[in-house]
Amino acid sequence: MDLFENLPSLTPAQFFGVMASCYYTEKAVGRGKKWLLPSMADLLDEDEFANVYAGWNEEGVSFFIEVDVPFLDPEKDFVELFIDTRDLKVKGVVSRFCHHFRFSPKEKREVTRFRGEDIHPLADSKNLGCDAEIGKNCYFLAIAIPADSLHGYDPLTFSRLGFTYQINRSDGPPSHFSVSSSDFTIEQHPATWGSLKLVR
Repeated sequence: MDLFENLPSLTPAQFFGVMASCYYTEKAVGRGKKWLLPSMADLLDEDEFANVYAGWNEEGVSFFIEVDVPFLDPEKDFVELFIDTRDLKVKGVVSRFCHHFRFSPKEKREVTRFRGEDIHPLADSKNLGCDAEIGKNCYFLAIAIPADSLHGYDPLTFSRLGFTYQINRSDGPPSHFSVSSSDFTIEQHPATWGSLKLVR
C-alpha cells in the first residue's frame, strides 16, 4: 500500500513564500511595468488571463487590473482581493487585520467573514473606488482602497501586507496570486496569502 497515493498533488508555488515589491505612488496606480505584480500562472498551472498592478501611499492602496476575458456575468466575472495589514502568517484564522474585497464593473464591497470575536467593521462601499471600462473581449478595473477602510493600515510602521487575489471568470477556472482556491479555502487561511513589500 502506497502511503502517498491519496495525497493531493502539490504545485511548485506551495513550496515557496510568494513575495512581491509594491511601489509607492503619489496617485492611483495605473499601467506601468514598475507596478506590475509577477504572474504565478506557471507555478500554479493556470491560464494567464489578467495583469494586476499595485501601488501604495499613506492614503491607502490602489490596483489596476486588466482582465483579458469578456465580462459576461456579474455573478461569475469578478475580482477578489485579500489584504492583511499586518501580514500575520502565524495566525491560523482571519484576524481583525484581514480584509476580503469583491470588485467588478457592477459592484464594490468588503465581504470579510470572521470566525471569532477578533473583528473590525466592514468597509463602507461608498468609500471604495472602482472605475470600470468594459471592452468586447476584456475589462479593466481601477481600484482604490483608502486607509480608513483597511483596519490596522500603517505603512510607516509595518512595511509588508499579506496579499493574494482570485480573479474569477464565467468561462473557466480562476487566476490566483499565491495559492489556488482548488487547494485551499483562501478566505479562511490568511497564512497561505503571499506578501507585498511596501517600497518607497
